Amino acid sequence: MSNRRNHRQTPKVHPAEEDVSEWQAKQWQDPEFVRAYEELKPEWDIAEQVLALRMQQKMTQAELAKRSGTKQPSIARLEKGKRVNDLGFVKRVAGALGSSVHVQLKRRVASAARKATVGAARSSAANHSRSSASARAARSKTAKRSSRRPK
Repeated sequence: MSNRRNHRQTPKVHPAEEDVSEWQAKQWQDPEFVRAYEELKPEWDIAEQVLALRMQQKMTQAELAKRSGTKQPSIARLEKGKRVNDLGFVKRVAGALGSSVHVQLKRRVASAARKATVGAARSSAANHSRSSASARAARSKTAKRSSRRPK
């Protein structure tokens, strides 16, 4: 009899991994979690890109730090998404990786409640603008009439 293992068996999942999966599934149901995730996503994207570029170039954090004119812990913080708010720093690191940074501003998608509030404010402003225009026109006509009166 041989003690060979059957290589076709599926690997056992560690109980902690199952707990994490359940926790993640629950978190994605929470609108506050989804909002926070979406808010931080650009920072995580930058951190992931810096890490991927550094790994592709087989460079250590210390080497990247030296090329960027900073210290290794700063690179570690950047790769963890904790120092992404300094655009100048990110540009220096990108340059050291032979890359550049491109920033794009996008209009936020407003929630239904915010859309209703903004819509009401715009409608009110438009009405105010029209009434102001009418008042200016009326004043203008009055001024023209008074200037035409014979002396």
